Amino acid sequence: MPVFLALIAISLILFKTVMLAGLVMLMLVLLFGGVPIFPSLGLLGVLGYYLFYGGSAGVWSFFPTICYSSLNNFALACLPLFILAGQVMQSGGVSEEIFEVTSKWVGHLPGGEAVATILACSIFAAISTSSVATAVTIGLIALPALAARNYNKKFSYGLLAAGGTLGIMIPPSGTMIIYSAVTEESIGKLFMAGVIPGLILASAFILYSMWFCWRTKEYDRHSPATWPERLQATKNGMWGLMAPVIILGGIYSGAFTPLESGAVAALYAIVMVLVRKKVAVKDLPRIVGESSMSSVMVLSIIIGALTLGDFMTLTKLPEKALDLVSSYGLPPWGVITAIILIYFVLGMFLEVVSCMLITLPIVYPLITSLGFDGVWFAVIVTINMEMALLTPPVGLNLYVIQGITKATLNDILKGVLPFFIIMVIAIIIYCIFPQLSTWLPNALVTR
Repeated sequence: MPVFLALIAISLILFKTVMLAGLVMLMLVLLFGGVPIFPSLGLLGVLGYYLFYGGSAGVWSFFPTICYSSLNNFALACLPLFILAGQVMQSGGVSEEIFEVTSKWVGHLPGGEAVATILACSIFAAISTSSVATAVTIGLIALPALAARNYNKKFSYGLLAAGGTLGIMIPPSGTMIIYSAVTEESIGKLFMAGVIPGLILASAFILYSMWFCWRTKEYDRHSPATWPERLQATKNGMWGLMAPVIILGGIYSGAFTPLESGAVAALYAIVMVLVRKKVAVKDLPRIVGESSMSSVMVLSIIIGALTLGDFMTLTKLPEKALDLVSSYGLPPWGVITAIILIYFVLGMFLEVVSCMLITLPIVYPLITSLGFDGVWFAVIVTINMEMALLTPPVGLNLYVIQGITKATLNDILKGVLPFFIIMVIAIIIYCIFPQLSTWLPNALVTR
């Protein structure tokens, strides 16, 4: 405690004299001192108002307005609804049915159970907005199946940790919703921007999995399922498989807007599990309560981060960052490379929502001023955040898999490494060929 207080005091002195250094130090002290993310970020913003904008009068002038405006954003309206839809489907056993479908159809291929796992993650990602939810939901089903077929344990851990990251790339994507809230880019375009990169990444994971299993022979190969078994599994899983079709098809056809898609997803999920008697009516309040807690956690972080972001905007930090970059004479792609490396480092210490909300108010104006497409940059940020989920000490997907398997973090990291390398290659490809991210949004008309 004395050390913590001493570091706080040093940070406050720096904050008043060398603001940026004090800001960074104080943030790290609070986070590593065990203070939750929401108050850590919010306190930094409030402290900035207090020290630089008239004491308590400055705080009461800015803080309530920011709290209100942070949530008074239509782009965030669908986030709690998608979280509810994912929670309802998870409670209704939809994920088990989806995995059974993929397993029956591709289980006989080299590494078939691994291929089925990535396909199940991809399908569930098109229902859920969360990578952690995807990793937990599919992991609880797939890991026992992989173990039963004697798949390499480290490979299985990496497969699930990496497959779970698809939850924030394949639409509907929580990171894209947050990106839209901060930058005011079209949610519809952002959702579409993630489709091709998400499918490419999933395909790369599948190809690597098949190659690894073919090379090592460390698995027991399925005998092909019969056609009646495949059709029965498809029939059982059709309700879950229809969810992404309804959500994405409705958005891209113009039947409803991306904002309305959250309500459609939640309504479909509730009606589906009730009609099929997968969830009892008496259990709905509990499920809604659990999803509400998840939503409140995310929205609280948004309030705290936007409070800090607004303070940084008032201090003209984005403009100073732009001037600093200009002073070094870096070419535009040099700036992009530097930002990707910064995101990689930040991802080791901050969870996804905080990392995005802290940096985007500074980084987005810089990127667009250099002539880069804001929708393309959303894909680059998202894959950076996917990588952050796999990097310790705050790689949430690593700890999700560790919690399910009780394996050592070292074994999980060894399994994750090849998939992480694939993601590095993917981010390079998306930078070289930005059309992979921008073609579909530009080709389709959204409302």
